[in-house]
Amino acid sequence: MNKLLALRLTRLLLLAGATLAACAQAQPFPSKPVRLVVPFPPGGVLDSLARVLAERLQQGFGQPVFVENVAGASGNIGLAACARAAADGHTLCVTTNDTISINPYLFRKMPIDPAVDLVPVQRLVWINGVVFASAASGFRTLADAAAADKRQPGSVNWGSFGVGSTSHLYLSWLNANTRTGFAHIPYKGSAPLLQGALGNEVQLGLLASGILMPHIKSGKLVALAVVGDKRIDALPGIPTLPETGQNFYVQTWFGAFAPKGTPPDIVERLNAQIGRVLSDGALARDVLEPQGFRAATTSTADFAEFLKQDRRRGEILVKTANVSME
Repeated sequence: MNKLLALRLTRLLLLAGATLAACAQAQPFPSKPVRLVVPFPPGGVLDSLARVLAERLQQGFGQPVFVENVAGASGNIGLAACARAAADGHTLCVTTNDTISINPYLFRKMPIDPAVDLVPVQRLVWINGVVFASAASGFRTLADAAAADKRQPGSVNWGSFGVGSTSHLYLSWLNANTRTGFAHIPYKGSAPLLQGALGNEVQLGLLASGILMPHIKSGKLVALAVVGDKRIDALPGIPTLPETGQNFYVQTWFGAFAPKGTPPDIVERLNAQIGRVLSDGALARDVLEPQGFRAATTSTADFAEFLKQDRRRGEILVKTANVSME
């Protein structure tokens, strides 16, 4: 009799457990506020996009969506904070290709492995990067700058928005590829770099087209080349880097990632909802394009495949640039 009672009790417990699991699976997503971790300080172009995304996602989800800036170590601290969050879809990392495809090769020690500890959710936008010159330099092409450097080595300064940043790596890559000796002048962010270029403290640099356009239109800065495989509408007469003979480039992009273990159905729902937000034509015209963004959404599978290739390009860039960070 005791054995029969124990068997019945076991069956009841198993049934109750299955019922609770089914209820948990049936619970709508999201069931609480959604956090978008941005691994950089407020005020930058990534932060700006994340806040637009949060506002639009909140309308679709019916739950609060907020941005949390977790800056430090070139984005690595925020990336780790996202990876260590609960894997339930309520925390996403909105980040750059630098943190995902470049930092693992740039830093000798990483707090996480982005390829293992994060799940790709959605590629958000391409960034229209532009290599530019100060108008006072007199340069109208990259060839002009290279010729000036060879006439007077060390006379041409390239400003970056930080040691180890994409702009710094591009400088190192260009110097190696073109046998130039452009001097590196690092700034603490894109805004100080812009001011340095406007004052001709540096003659060359690389920034997003949205930041540069007002100064290109005013004639204070000159666009030399677009970083990408096609020209951009805002600068139709400016060649791409491949058109100038530089056949290697890393296209800058922003993307959304979730902690490892996030259920696939939730990842797919996030992918679809973000895709709907960024496919809005008015958003592209009024918000994305003025900042130099182009929507780059894709499926989760295609994003994962793209990341494999992008990481290989990041590895090549870092090795060619011969730059490393502690």
